[in-house]
Amino acid sequence: MLIRPAKPEDVDTLFRIRMSVHENQASIERLAELGITPNSVEEIIKLPNAAWLASIDGKDVGFAIIDPRMGSLLGLFVHPGYEGRGAGKALLKTAEEALYARGFQQIWLDTSDDMSTRAHQFYRNQGWIPIGKVGSQLFRYENKV
Repeated sequence: MLIRPAKPEDVDTLFRIRMSVHENQASIERLAELGITPNSVEEIIKLPNAAWLASIDGKDVGFAIIDPRMGSLLGLFVHPGYEGRGAGKALLKTAEEALYARGFQQIWLDTSDDMSTRAHQFYRNQGWIPIGKVGSQLFRYENKV
């Protein structure tokens, strides 16, 4: 497995991976309503050390993207055909290290409030602390150095 920084030309790949997931699905239209567009993702990717792609056998299979200004993990997605092969853990560790290197002592992420998704168990297994529901459809986790 290879983890590499994402580049602006990877935006389509990130959206392809994001659209492939079975849980926490969102349409392109819904993502746009949330302010997640190819342009907004490209702007974050242009920030140093803010997005990464995981490749297995030469195929891009997952990504992580952070907001280095807010200390948050914005997204972590792995193509369903490659789940359980360590890409998610490797991407999460890379994102955590980047946020801690920026001086954040506490970092956070929001995910779907659907507690039946595997994301909740994944983050708990990686040591993230469940905080509770925020907004109308999100659940927050935090982690500390």
